[in-house]
Amino acid sequence: MLKDYTKIADAILFSFEAHKNATRKGSNIPYVIHPLRVYASLCEAGVSDVAVLLAALLHDTVEDAGVELSQIASRFGEDVAKMVDMLTDDKTLNRAERKQAARERLRQAPARVKLIKLADRLDNILDMHKSDWNTAKKLEYINESELLIKSLTSNLDDDKFNSFIEIFLGLLEQNIKSVKTDLLDERE
Repeated sequence: MLKDYTKIADAILFSFEAHKNATRKGSNIPYVIHPLRVYASLCEAGVSDVAVLLAALLHDTVEDAGVELSQIASRFGEDVAKMVDMLTDDKTLNRAERKQAARERLRQAPARVKLIKLADRLDNILDMHKSDWNTAKKLEYINESELLIKSLTSNLDDDKFNSFIEIFLGLLEQNIKSVKTDLLDERE
């Protein structure tokens, strides 16, 4: 148990270091707050799988902070690195291609990776009101989220993470509906 807390503390420090000079898109909020909230939301839901919690803390380090997967594998294990890899978008593709590729990759991902992605997307939706994105960009993100949900809910096998997925799916759908209604009301 103590070893697990040490790993989690190490991942928190690693994430802080990786994101130390970054802020959330469209705001001045330190970026590291995002993976910490994703981690915290999973803990609050009762997720105790240490590899999942580590991957939640590290999920954006490769994509957004230039960390190499080999660094994650050597420090946190191959299992965590594989989950981070599945959650990492290919930045060499344009946005539409990148999002399509991510949906296809996540459709085949194990339930625990889908769970992290749902928690990640939920945090992004909840944080959207703090960004300086215009209404059109926010609606585009909402529409992408709705497409992503279809990928995340396909190919779910009988897995111990499914009950957690249902919780985050419900929260995400509820918040998407609320934000979308607010944004459409703003346009009128």
